[in-house]
Amino acid sequence: MPLRVHSFTSTKATPINDASQNGQSRRRAVSFCLISLLLTALSVVALRYSSDSFWNEPIAQTDPLQTEFASGVLESEPAPDLDLPDDERPNIVLINLDDAERELLADPVLQKFLPNIHHLASNGLNFNNCHVTTPLCGPSRTCLLYSQHAHRTGVRSNLSGGPLSNGYAGGYQVLAKAGVARQHIGTWMQSAGYRTLAVGKYLHDLPESFAAPGWDEILMARGDRYFETYYTRARNGNEKLQFTAGKEDFRTDHESDEMESMLELHKTLTFNRRQPFFFYLAPMAPHEPTSGQSMIAPRHEGLAAAASLPWAESFDEDDMSDKPQHFQALKALGRFRMVKFKRTFRRRVEALMSVDEQIGKLRSRLEAEGELDSTMIFLTSDHGYLLGHHRMEGKQVPYSRSTNVPLIVWSTAIEKRTSSMAVPSVEHLVSHLDLAPTFLDLAGAACPRSDGKSFAVLLETPDAITPDDWREDLLIQNFERKRVFDDVCQCAYAALRTTDELYVHWANGQREYYDLRRDPHQLDNAWAELEREQRQSFERRLRTARVATSNGTAGRPTQSVVTLANPSKWELMLGADFTISGMAEDDRAVDAVRLSIQHPTTKKFWNGKAWQSEEIQVDAELANRGGIISVWCYVLKKSHLDGSRFLNVIVRATNKRGVTVSTGLVEAKYPPSTVAVKRLSEIK
Repeated sequence: MPLRVHSFTSTKATPINDASQNGQSRRRAVSFCLISLLLTALSVVALRYSSDSFWNEPIAQTDPLQTEFASGVLESEPAPDLDLPDDERPNIVLINLDDAERELLADPVLQKFLPNIHHLASNGLNFNNCHVTTPLCGPSRTCLLYSQHAHRTGVRSNLSGGPLSNGYAGGYQVLAKAGVARQHIGTWMQSAGYRTLAVGKYLHDLPESFAAPGWDEILMARGDRYFETYYTRARNGNEKLQFTAGKEDFRTDHESDEMESMLELHKTLTFNRRQPFFFYLAPMAPHEPTSGQSMIAPRHEGLAAAASLPWAESFDEDDMSDKPQHFQALKALGRFRMVKFKRTFRRRVEALMSVDEQIGKLRSRLEAEGELDSTMIFLTSDHGYLLGHHRMEGKQVPYSRSTNVPLIVWSTAIEKRTSSMAVPSVEHLVSHLDLAPTFLDLAGAACPRSDGKSFAVLLETPDAITPDDWREDLLIQNFERKRVFDDVCQCAYAALRTTDELYVHWANGQREYYDLRRDPHQLDNAWAELEREQRQSFERRLRTARVATSNGTAGRPTQSVVTLANPSKWELMLGADFTISGMAEDDRAVDAVRLSIQHPTTKKFWNGKAWQSEEIQVDAELANRGGIISVWCYVLKKSHLDGSRFLNVIVRATNKRGVTVSTGLVEAKYPPSTVAVKRLSEIK
């Protein structure tokens, strides 16, 4: 319950006989006030930090780190000022799910199994044409928090050096090295006068001591475990505490308790003056854990047995011959995988039940604190998910099931306005890059840097601007390879998404085009049917989108990139050839890639036919010469390795603006002679 400051006045006037008595009275009054303030401060600390939800489990002995954290909780809080007026701006809550496609939140599913999300969707605005710009976990969340495309943030993959990363960098360290780690939605909302809170998944590759600058209070979940989750807590960007949740402590439940506790503390700390908050909630669900643990709270096991995977024409697509070459070899699913996907869908619904309860607790807490009418709730996902669609599982691909995510916006004001609408939906083309500028617009501030645009005007009046006048297109990209069952497919591309069209510029030189009005499920690649002028127009628009700023004008070109991809664990040397490969990327066009290949023992250089003493460069093969992004490769015979399984490589990519250089060590991975190796599709 909020603490209140009481003033005490005497009901009986006492005459003051002399100056001494007057001075003693003043000293007693001052002493009484100081004692009252001290007791109030102690009550504030006790209210928050004596609860089990803060410490999560009994602690036998307090270590120095915990003592420092607990004692410094209120250190940077401003002194109360009873004369300040209340801040009437709205609270903003962003719920960012993981791996949740729009179909998972379809109305029949919500009605039967997820009542709290159903309330938001049926009484809020549903943006049906919202897309993520890089449909992969780590890069997508970075794009959302930093409101920029992945080729600007530099976070193109989940982790630097990952087996499918194509040699691209990923994770928080990329932001730290670039000096932009503090320029994100948290710091911007703080500057706008909001208290910033966060619970759940954050960014990949965070250092152990990371304290999350920009958040007044944050609880970061590390890894993908639903039980015994490892957490890092930080406050005001410096105090930190690491702990592991208990064996029976289900992840979403623990984070729900933390959410309520943070809201309670916020109300306590701002009892003398209303201050709005920005809350970033990022549950793990419905992401499948790799640890083998269940992703479902025990109480929800089996409750969605009646849930049915919505059928779509793209499920187990009949004819893949018009798809890019790297997807044409994918086999039909077969009965076993079809049954598996139907079961997976039910489990994903059950995993979301704990999130649905979390949303119910959120609304109840806000109502109890008198803040529900002053809060806007945004619900979305970091990307979509395929469950057998186009014969694939997962994300990354440019098709709608992967990029088109739910976006629901609810407030009591929106609920009143949409009550008369038959279908409270919005068809405008928006993206997760638009969220930060929208939040800052609602906060009465400007977004310092963004590749998106505010859609706050659509929340007030959805028909204020027509979809055609709102935005022409969106840039969607992926930079990693994709694991599809027993195959590894090259999945790097740059794509242009409009309200009713999709154009894909693949890194291996192939192209796709879909008219979504007549082919909404992207079944028939119509690239061959386009006239030359149409093809050139799409290429020009795609290059414009790479350098466009939030207002649609051309910005400064980004740094060209060339990578050297170490072979992954799936790329064992089964034949006579050893392939060195990587990616080259430029806003306009990649012209050439040249290599210096050095033997690590003899220190000689490969000239294309033999080893020589002088350094020399050889030309790599470009799969998409003149394109924005291209795979490159160079093939040597296994016999050319001359007894070594390692090679030193310097890669130089040239474009019209100069040369970009990357260096690295590649390893030829031979299969053990005693182990049978499964068939692997050729990597294109």
